Amino acid sequence: MSALTRLLTSFIALMMAMGIGRFALTPQMPHLLSEGQIDLTGAGLIAAANYLGYFVGAVDSVFARSHHHVRGRMYGGLWLCVLLTLASYWAQGFWPHLLLRFGTGVASAWALVMITSLSQPLAIAAGRPRLGAMVFAGPGLGILLTGLLALGSNLLGQSSATLWLVYGVVALLMLLAILPFLPQPNTTVAPAISAGSNQSIMHLCWIYFLYGLGYIIPATFLSQMASAQFKGAWQADLFWPCFGLTAAVGVVVVSMRRHSPHTTRRWLMATLWLQAAGVFACLLGSGWAWRWGCCCAVRHSWRA
Repeated sequence: MSALTRLLTSFIALMMAMGIGRFALTPQMPHLLSEGQIDLTGAGLIAAANYLGYFVGAVDSVFARSHHHVRGRMYGGLWLCVLLTLASYWAQGFWPHLLLRFGTGVASAWALVMITSLSQPLAIAAGRPRLGAMVFAGPGLGILLTGLLALGSNLLGQSSATLWLVYGVVALLMLLAILPFLPQPNTTVAPAISAGSNQSIMHLCWIYFLYGLGYIIPATFLSQMASAQFKGAWQADLFWPCFGLTAAVGVVVVSMRRHSPHTTRRWLMATLWLQAAGVFACLLGSGWAWRWGCCCAVRHSWRA
């Protein structure tokens, strides 16, 4: 099977695991609030549980040293993203949603780390590193997909439960389509999970902390902020797919440039400063400043 097929499959896997598995909560938040299932404090705690689960899954992935462990976490993460999203159809109230979002956080981290560890060496071995980078446009297009599905569901007057079911069925169909073509660990392309120096790991953790602060805040509450700004009008549903589209475009732009340590560092710092400006602009009030802030905050890439 060609490397291109494996990389396309990896792209779709991240589109499903991240766009639906991890970030489906955001377009659902206004509905869960309006239906009285949770309040705003509960929404924040559920989002925190999702990110805590992602942290747990990412840390656990460090211990996936054998090919068997990599394969198990990859398939387990993808299937859990589907099954837990489907289970959300029956969830009512704070605790069921919190536990399910924690689980999808763990599952999406497993999927992301393992797909990354298999797809990137595959792209390098095939001499197509830029195609390897394009895999990370998957989460952005997955967010675009969830946003468009939410828009259609809202225009039809459907409940949050129906939208969970739609997300789960779409995720299941995507997974069944890619299962035979997922990249596999083998002896020639080893998983790209290696330990660096403690100092390098600490620096990376701080970068991810700042990086996450720039997009997690709007990624979690963007739909609710837009719903409040536009009084629940359908235009509010356009912000989330715009978020995903911009993220995907950022990956494409970054992947097309020439790679060097110097330019990579400059691009990373530029995106971090842009995120900081965007989050700060959200504090300036409504109107054009708020819209500009949201647009700036979403201009992040999944691979700097």
